[in-house]
Amino acid sequence: SMPTYKDTSVSRDGKKVSGVIEAFNELDAAAKLIRSTEADLVLVMLGSNDMLTGLGLKAITVRMERLIRYLPFEKKQILVVAPPHLEWGDWVEDDRLINLSKQLAPCYRELCVKLGLHFADAQEWGIRLGNDGVHFSAHGHRAFAEGIFNVIESIKEG
Repeated sequence: SMPTYKDTSVSRDGKKVSGVIEAFNELDAAAKLIRSTEADLVLVMLGSNDMLTGLGLKAITVRMERLIRYLPFEKKQILVVAPPHLEWGDWVEDDRLINLSKQLAPCYRELCVKLGLHFADAQEWGIRLGNDGVHFSAHGHRAFAEGIFNVIESIKEG
């Protein structure tokens, strides 16, 4: 059953993000937006679109670190989530991409250990993807919500 979400609110800016933010003007805009929310915890889950554009693990991880270091929050307020593995679909027609996606979580986990951040691996939540092989199905959104709720609760408990 779906957990009860009390004293929890989620904000998003509604803008399409094509990959891990790297350009200074995008970093600055993201930082201002996030700072304006007065968030207790910032969740960052990016990387799948970067793989689709041909970036490798090292470049994606470096971009993620740059973004994280730019955010105006303490380490204990940042949660990096590795996206679920890509699957064959309309957007994913290459085993190389699927294999690459399976290696992203260990890279993010290592980064989080290095920087002292919270980490979660969405692959562990049984998320089903849609026909494109990248984005969540309706069931996938529910599984993500339940998974992330549990992670946030464990962070709150300390």
